[in-house]
Amino acid sequence: MPPTELQDSSKASRGGRAQKLIDEMPPVADKPDWSVEPTTTAPPFEVVPAVQKLPPAADFREAAMLAPVEVMKQGLAEYDERRKTFRDWLLAKMQPGVHFGFQPGCEPRLDANDNIIDRKGHVVPKGQWQAKPSLYKAGAELVVDVMRVRDEYEVDEGLWKQLGGKVGMLVYRCVLRSRETGAILGEGRGAFSVGEKSMEGNAAIKMGKKRSLVDAVLSTYALSDLFTQDLEDMQPPKVDNPEHNAAAPKTPPRAARPPMRSADDQETLKKDVLAVLADWKISKGIPADAPATPEQIKEWSDFVQAASKRKFNVTKFSAWTAIDVELCREALSEVFQR
Repeated sequence: MPPTELQDSSKASRGGRAQKLIDEMPPVADKPDWSVEPTTTAPPFEVVPAVQKLPPAADFREAAMLAPVEVMKQGLAEYDERRKTFRDWLLAKMQPGVHFGFQPGCEPRLDANDNIIDRKGHVVPKGQWQAKPSLYKAGAELVVDVMRVRDEYEVDEGLWKQLGGKVGMLVYRCVLRSRETGAILGEGRGAFSVGEKSMEGNAAIKMGKKRSLVDAVLSTYALSDLFTQDLEDMQPPKVDNPEHNAAAPKTPPRAARPPMRSADDQETLKKDVLAVLADWKISKGIPADAPATPEQIKEWSDFVQAASKRKFNVTKFSAWTAIDVELCREALSEVFQR
């Protein structure tokens, strides 16, 4: 057979098979039949977008509470393990004095058995209070980098007004955003006043932002049981000691202070003081029942303090002692004998 006839025969064969496949296909309507109810059967698969928007945290909590108990136990156990793993790694990477630490003078005081004691030497119960170091700026930045978040700052005018709107007070809001989605993961606030710690301008701005960053990290990642707000820059205020005044009255020792008296003793002492006062008025030619003038009160006070050889407020009965009364009586007896 010539080549041209073979080619024609091959084309006819292929054309016949193609036409057969076309004929076996189901007919396609020119337009949809709206009389047919749409099917409610779910498709065999679902196209998942490459980037999904995460549901709010409230949805996660609600789903966890509605989950079966065994599923909930498994999820909580996994959460505990993840949290412990992260915190163990974080504490292993952080360096004391660089990422966290205690302000000088604020280190916990320990006894011989490593128990925390207060200033009076009493042991603080372990369930009552535990010493926590301050989280420094370097430590907060380490957490931000590990968690792949971006810290952003803005002036918090609303909080500034709540704090009184003081001129020179800088209040900042630090927002932690996910680097991938841009979602806000947490926030914190911090304030710093211009002139505080002798800082001005840019230094004061940095301190305000720093405090808001530390606050955001502690609250967002629940680290407040490990660290407290940074105090490395909060030195105690300087207090000018007053010059020594040798003429200033001195507090008498405890043994020389008036003893505590019962109500009956106080009433008896009050009557004795009033009797001495009446005798003093008579010695001055003043009626015993006449009200004393300010000048007379000053003269009476000088007499009592000179007789008792100590300085105290003679107008307060609680400041008197029985010895003061006896000394005043002796001094008055000498006056009457003259």
